[in-house]
Amino acid sequence: MPEVKNEGWPRSGCLEIKNLKVKYRANLKYVLNGIILSIPHGKKVGIVGRTGAGKTTFISCLYRNFDDYEGDITLDGKELRSVDLKVLRSSITIIPQDPYIFQDTVRNNLDPLNKRSDTEIIDILKEVELWPKFVKDKGLDSTLDQAGGNLSQGEKQLLCLSRALLFRNKLILMDEATANIDSQSEVLIQKLLKDKFNDCTIIMIAHRLNTILHSDKILVLDAGTVLEFGDTEALKKDEKSHFHQMLNTYETMQQNLS
Repeated sequence: MPEVKNEGWPRSGCLEIKNLKVKYRANLKYVLNGIILSIPHGKKVGIVGRTGAGKTTFISCLYRNFDDYEGDITLDGKELRSVDLKVLRSSITIIPQDPYIFQDTVRNNLDPLNKRSDTEIIDILKEVELWPKFVKDKGLDSTLDQAGGNLSQGEKQLLCLSRALLFRNKLILMDEATANIDSQSEVLIQKLLKDKFNDCTIIMIAHRLNTILHSDKILVLDAGTVLEFGDTEALKKDEKSHFHQMLNTYETMQQNLS
């Protein structure tokens, strides 16, 4: 089959979601039930909610793991079901809690289709502070073990961010990507998200609430519905907001554990 061309889409990470509903099976209840959202290009959105609130399902819809959803998901003017699946998934960067790394060279893990120069790849690895690790070995020809066995969890996530920087995708989905990493890697990742990803939209599920405090907006989900969606600072200061109450509970728990 001929390669499906991207044709420059998407040029922005603008997301419009209208009445999104999802069931895992026809005889089950809705996991997402009528979500309506407008997310401008370049915004960083943190998603919070209890277990079962629909956070991961929501991100899975954006990656089109569900084709039979009801409603519309529009990215840069195109409804996702109208886009070829290969084009869609190559145009979105997803960074899961445990990213997939295959047994191959650093170069082939970052650029499997050989679309970027070695200089570009090395420059990105320097930005994420991984190049010193590989230059001591065989540089871009250094071999990564299956599932990144010779990398720390933080290094695996930084490698995923390298892919995102390399291909400049306009939409980045992070599913508890910082849940199991060391504090030093988390600080670096937060700095990279702030400094290097201004021209893309980031949607991030939070494991620890402090990881999303630098987000532009907070989305609170509950039982598949939008409980709250607003500017982070405004919700933090609003004593009646659900996010404010969640932060108070979280901070109290952290103090009790310290």
